[in-house]
Amino acid sequence: MRRTVNIAELKTHLSEVLDSVEQNQKPLVVTKRGRPTVVILAAPEDSEDLDDLLLSCDPSFRDMLIRSLRSGPRLTRKQLEAELDQDRPPKPRRRSR
Repeated sequence: MRRTVNIAELKTHLSEVLDSVEQNQKPLVVTKRGRPTVVILAAPEDSEDLDDLLLSCDPSFRDMLIRSLRSGPRLTRKQLEAELDQDRPPKPRRRSR
């Protein structure tokens, strides 16, 4: 069963809701006007697992993965990351003072 919370309740009880997600380790769907808008997940303890989670949520990665599966030869993780970096806009540079 999917756990949900509406945006108004989330605003009122943010700290408690986040604690609950962290303790239960189960996703929570946030709704706005009855429609799902975002999902809150507990962050994995391992930084590599967190990187994997974030990568799996990247639409460019999913598209690239589907293309790779259809095309035959498999890419290594480093090759996938390099290709993703090419698809992303460059990060803005900080101005020096």
